[in-house]
Amino acid sequence: MFKRYKETRDEEFLAFIEILKYAEDIDIYPENQNKLLDLARRYRAFPSIQARCFQIVGYHNFIGTLNYEKAFNAYLRLEKLLDIYDKEIITSYANYYSEIATAYYRFRNYKKAIELGKKGLPSANNKWDFYNTIGLCFTELHQLDSSTHYLQKAIKEAEIKKMPHIYRTISMGNIGNNYYLKKKYTQAKSYIQIDLSEALKIGDNGLAAGAEIPLADIYLSEKNWKVADALLTKAREHIAQSNQLNRLEKFFPIRSRYYQFIGKPALALAYRDSTIRAIKQNDSVFNSLLVMRLQQRSDMEKIVEEKNKLESYKKLSQTRLSAIIAIFILILAVLIIIRHYRNRIKNDRERIEELNRIMELRQRLSADMHDDIGSTLSSISIYAHSLLLQQPQIPEQKNILEKIKQN
Repeated sequence: MFKRYKETRDEEFLAFIEILKYAEDIDIYPENQNKLLDLARRYRAFPSIQARCFQIVGYHNFIGTLNYEKAFNAYLRLEKLLDIYDKEIITSYANYYSEIATAYYRFRNYKKAIELGKKGLPSANNKWDFYNTIGLCFTELHQLDSSTHYLQKAIKEAEIKKMPHIYRTISMGNIGNNYYLKKKYTQAKSYIQIDLSEALKIGDNGLAAGAEIPLADIYLSEKNWKVADALLTKAREHIAQSNQLNRLEKFFPIRSRYYQFIGKPALALAYRDSTIRAIKQNDSVFNSLLVMRLQQRSDMEKIVEEKNKLESYKKLSQTRLSAIIAIFILILAVLIIIRHYRNRIKNDRERIEELNRIMELRQRLSADMHDDIGSTLSSISIYAHSLLLQQPQIPEQKNILEKIKQN
């Protein structure tokens, strides 16, 4: 890998190597989470690197350490990146949406999970996880027909993609649960039984418990106490083995009903109390997360408010700048016009002065010429008069007098 970096000088590739280094030992060295977040800050020029850092931190806390506040803090930052960039920029774009949607489903924010699922769905090569999660969300929102619609799409997707059989039976079990909620127990039983058989086959204890609980309730409705009891006993074992204690919230009410049906009210009451404690236990986790969400929402509102103020100031500054530029251009145009007219007036004045000088010179020349002509005419007149006085006149003198008269 380092050889490739030396050859290409690909900074993004180097960042990916660093991610692998910290992600590999994150279970052993918790401080690697902070190092990954530091990487996200350092490599802001590479949104795909940032997204991978946030995903690793989110997944580690959600699945590994069960620190849901840290998990959602990372997932929220990842979600923000997904809103800004598209699948061309961020690799595993659809997978990230699927992971965050699943987290929201686990924490009962079903509408948000559906929203994110629908955002990631068009980009996904394999849509099974999206269809299944969206279907589960609609179940929790009591929109069972919408749920079944998406779950049937999930079954078809599993068949098209030739996925392991368990994916198909998981969605079938979820459809069976919808029939169970509609109290259509005959249809429900067949679907849920298929789900249970496949879960036991692959050894998925949590999945098996999820099928055994509603199936036991169906047998209770049929007054088949023995089968119901056996299923509930197995369900409790599978919950303990999978450590999915959140399933106790659904297990305890059915066990309470069982003891009520067989005439053991004390045990029925005890399991009812256990139900209440399980609900409170689950709610305490969700409430702490809810507090965090409210705080983050408050922080986000403050950020949005500051952003709006900044945008307003930016627009105002742009308006002011535009006004200043317009005024400057107007002043410049006025100055150019004034300068043009000043130059024109100056040129006109110079021309007028030049014309005045020419006229004055002409007047002087005219006066001088008038004086010369006048003196010449006077001389001629005197000469002509002297000729007339001479008697008798010779022919040559007569000719001269005739020419003077003519002129």
